[in-house]
Amino acid sequence: MLKGGDMSRWLRRNRKLVVFLVAAAAIGVIEFGPKVVFIRPLATIEQGFIDTRFYLRDECWPVPASPNCAIIGINASSLNPSNFEPSDVAASEALQLMQGAFPWNRKVYALLLDKLMAAGARTVVFDLLFLNDADGTDDFAAALRKYGDRVVIGSVFALENPDSTDARQIYRTPLAKLLSATKANITGCVTLPAELDGVIRKTWYRTSELQEYGYADTNLDITSMAGLGATKFNPQIALPDGTHFINFQGPATTYPYLPIEEVFMDRIFTKSRQFDFGKVFRDKLVFVGPIAELFHDTHRTPYGPMPGVEIHAQIAGSLLTGTTLTNAPDWMTLALSIPMALVAAWTSLRLTHALALSGVLAAGVLVFTGVAEWAFVQGRMLIPMEAPMFAFLSTGLVGLVFNFLIEQLERARIRGVLDRYVSTSVAELVLRESDQFEHALRGQRRSVTCLFSDIRGFTTMTEGAVPENLIEQLNEYFYKMVDAVLAAEGTLQQFVGDAIMAVWGNTHTVDPAVGARHAVRAALVMRVALKDLNMTWSDNPLRREFKIGVGVNHGEVIVGSLGHPRRMEYATIGDGINTAARLETSTKQFGCTILVGEPVEVLTREWFHYRRIGRVQFKGKLKTIEVYTPLGEKGSSCPPWLETYHEAIGLFCKREFQDASAAFEAVQAQIEGEDHLCEMYLARCKANLSDPPAEGWDGSWTLTEK
Repeated sequence: MLKGGDMSRWLRRNRKLVVFLVAAAAIGVIEFGPKVVFIRPLATIEQGFIDTRFYLRDECWPVPASPNCAIIGINASSLNPSNFEPSDVAASEALQLMQGAFPWNRKVYALLLDKLMAAGARTVVFDLLFLNDADGTDDFAAALRKYGDRVVIGSVFALENPDSTDARQIYRTPLAKLLSATKANITGCVTLPAELDGVIRKTWYRTSELQEYGYADTNLDITSMAGLGATKFNPQIALPDGTHFINFQGPATTYPYLPIEEVFMDRIFTKSRQFDFGKVFRDKLVFVGPIAELFHDTHRTPYGPMPGVEIHAQIAGSLLTGTTLTNAPDWMTLALSIPMALVAAWTSLRLTHALALSGVLAAGVLVFTGVAEWAFVQGRMLIPMEAPMFAFLSTGLVGLVFNFLIEQLERARIRGVLDRYVSTSVAELVLRESDQFEHALRGQRRSVTCLFSDIRGFTTMTEGAVPENLIEQLNEYFYKMVDAVLAAEGTLQQFVGDAIMAVWGNTHTVDPAVGARHAVRAALVMRVALKDLNMTWSDNPLRREFKIGVGVNHGEVIVGSLGHPRRMEYATIGDGINTAARLETSTKQFGCTILVGEPVEVLTREWFHYRRIGRVQFKGKLKTIEVYTPLGEKGSSCPPWLETYHEAIGLFCKREFQDASAAFEAVQAQIEGEDHLCEMYLARCKANLSDPPAEGWDGSWTLTEK
């Protein structure tokens, strides 16, 4: 089995092979995927691409409706006699017949034909089914006998006994009495094929019963309603075979709906602008059909819901204007998919940066979408998009993931090497921000918080110790202490014997307050962890008790690469570091485990309870600094004696040594035990009472040891 380093090298060497294999697999899915059942639903993605192209075209390059088509709609208002003026009803036989329940007496349609033909209509298409005998059939048959060569009525493919388990589809034609009224072909099929998602996007112009039932048949003896209407309007139109996408000219009402009842109201039909003073139907292909929702003849289209009568009108409109859509040839799917996959593969090999490759993939999608829209608008062809997009994106995204995988494996390999020789934070900086790291190696100033910890009396402890036992115990100690630093997001700078140096902010910018807070918290965790270790070791004769001192300070330092060309170290140097080391050493003199400098206390006083030590002047330093020891986080209760203690230090600094002594003694009583700091201050108060300090004394402690 390949390890991380071997895996990354193998992947780099075989990158071209893997990427092109992915491209080939994508092409294979496109070629054979439609034959696999669980992949078929992906075809609905293509339908979404088709609808999007209609929306984009409608927004940017709208297609005008054919001026040769008009729609007369049977609306809810057409079925409500209360909407008819009595004078109109009295003057119109059709309105009188429309007073009854729907379906109306068929003489209404005979009268409508007379009205439309008199107005100059060239062809009338009824999107209605006259399958059975009814009142007025003879009148309608007489009208068909008169105008049959200019009229189309509906036939339909429907289920026979739809409620039974053996329901089957049959072809139903109009009543024989109507068909025999004329020698002309007046039957146009209203059935349109719906796709998997129930949306009507396609139409056929000529078909047969056998073909619709799934059998091969060349006798295409059934014509669509829109196709027959268009060819009667213009006999020069040649209807194509097969199924074609509908070139919708727009959403519902692209062709305005003229209410059927208003056709029979002379005061509107002959005088209103809506009917162009009776000329609206002159030389027009007129569609008559239901438009109200209650007729359940509204269907989903790329533009949303649309009455069936307008769908037929839009199909006919594209035939009349010569703007029908051309089917993309079958070979085009692969012809587009293969180059798209190869482009994605080549791009993945050339661009290894994730952001750059993602940008190119996004740009490729936009460009191909633009090409597809251009082919639709200018060439009236809906070229396949889902398959080429799948080939392009699957290859590109796998290439993106592949590059990311190689990068992560290589990063893990380098990280594994670095972690053994440098701190985790330095390793992170090398891998994450190599440019920044190289700049930092040359030297730069940073504001950091530094922590020094040391085992007290360790040198003496090594004398006479069993080396194996001491090293084992020391490693147990380091394990807990380093965990505390790393958990607090610190950089483990170095080990110096038994000492630990950790820094916050040397490898990357850290908010000073955040870095200081993490450092103090790490020191408190180290103190608790050592207490637990000592308790664990107490029953082991091979272990000794450890005591530590921890110094924490914040200040400006210089970071950079120091050493010999054959052995370099990312070092942190400066007074801020030296002061932290001095604070660690001073813990022995003040009897505290942890000491922090004033900058740290100022940055973190909202988070921790601090006990003031006082002003301290380290050996070799001219300036004094305030020193504190943390008692715990402010989530815990504050010691009741702390306020009195700080008042005592204030009295001491004001030279009120008698009152200061009384206050320190009160603090000792509250602590209920010996307190090294109080003892130190009481001793100084006593000494200062017998030998008062000189003028300019500031109450500071001057340390004589480093």
